[in-house]
Amino acid sequence: MNNLSYAGGVLFAVGFAPYILAIFGWDILGRKIERRKPAQFTWLAWASLNTVILYALYTNGAINGLIMSQFVLAWIVAGLSLGYGNNNWTFVDAFCTGFIAVAYVGYTAANYYQPEIVHFDTNIVLALAMLCASWSMFLGAWNHPESESMLAWIIYCAAGILTLAGMSSWETKVSAQPVMFLVIATTMVCILVGRTWKIVRR
Repeated sequence: MNNLSYAGGVLFAVGFAPYILAIFGWDILGRKIERRKPAQFTWLAWASLNTVILYALYTNGAINGLIMSQFVLAWIVAGLSLGYGNNNWTFVDAFCTGFIAVAYVGYTAANYYQPEIVHFDTNIVLALAMLCASWSMFLGAWNHPESESMLAWIIYCAAGILTLAGMSSWETKVSAQPVMFLVIATTMVCILVGRTWKIVRR
């Protein structure tokens, strides 16, 4: 990992400070705020996928700071979501669970039988599974933008940009995960900014 990759991982970890504080009902200045409710399905799915992706990147020698931070902190938030998150699972969540399970089985089987020719498709599928797992979070942020921490997601965007800037290659085994994370983070920021602005104008 180069310095930009490390910086992206550190910045991502910093972004979890306001996110985790908001789950307990505090902002970064120590003021009491309404509790944020992370999407339980999304974070459990992300934490599981990050475990698979971390192993894939390790196997390909393409570890970056972002995935290392994601792996640890996603499991922390996933654990918190069990007690403090939004646990309303939908039909789409169930469908996404099936898709993610297929992605995992496909990844395992492909790497066992023909690892030399499947990296492209496998990494794309895992990245798409991350996007699929974000559905509940996107919908929750659209309906209740106050349930998410905008500051945290802005920091995540910056972390994603740093990680992309420090990538050693644009091969999918290196780029699929950080590119998709930046897409997800940017989408969240756009939803939160747009919906918050619309509510304020009412």
